[in-house]
Amino acid sequence: MPYQHSSTPPAGAATTPQSLPIQSTPHSQGSSSHYSYQSQNHQSDYKPYLKEDLKHQYMVTFDEFLNEILHLASDWIEQNASRISDIVYTQSFGNMVSEYREPVTHETSRYPPFIIIANHIINQLDHNPDSNICFCRNDPIIVGGSRAERKPDVAGVRYQSLRVSERSSVDNLMKDGPDGACFWWTEVLLFLEFKLIRRKLLEDLVQAALTRDRSSSPFSPCVFRPPLLD
Repeated sequence: MPYQHSSTPPAGAATTPQSLPIQSTPHSQGSSSHYSYQSQNHQSDYKPYLKEDLKHQYMVTFDEFLNEILHLASDWIEQNASRISDIVYTQSFGNMVSEYREPVTHETSRYPPFIIIANHIINQLDHNPDSNICFCRNDPIIVGGSRAERKPDVAGVRYQSLRVSERSSVDNLMKDGPDGACFWWTEVLLFLEFKLIRRKLLEDLVQAALTRDRSSSPFSPCVFRPPLLD
């Protein structure tokens, strides 16, 4: 039988994986999949994608997060270790965390306390207000600059992005996001999606991931438990 090359399906082609030819490039199963921008989906549609993402979450140390995610140099972390401790061990910070952990019925209630915590930590460190990052609510506003029409829950942007009059401040965006002056993808440095997930579901997925990884690796993985759960 002659060898056949895999082919990426053309734009606007079949709208279901079942209708694609066998040689087509398979679609990503995680939530980062770019499959079918035009379809309108509901929670029941994307739950399988979230389950797939949750299979690949691991615990990282705070220093690893600063170094690998925020790209802060190791020497900066060492030099500022006491300052970081001074921030996270204060009563005010503890109150913020307690408020974030309060039971909620909808994920939108998680946005304000998270934004307050994140921006508080940033503001306690030395920074240049003209260039440093701040966290803002974006939901339910679609980010401009793409036909994908995505509306991430929380966006990380530079302080300069708040100089647009319709945005004005982080607090001004807490209720409705940047309504009237959407963020553009060229402004967004990073974004966050919040999901309320039943704890039993997460525990089952974590156990499955541990069982799978231990059977294929001599090392025992550490599992990252996301702080966005009820």
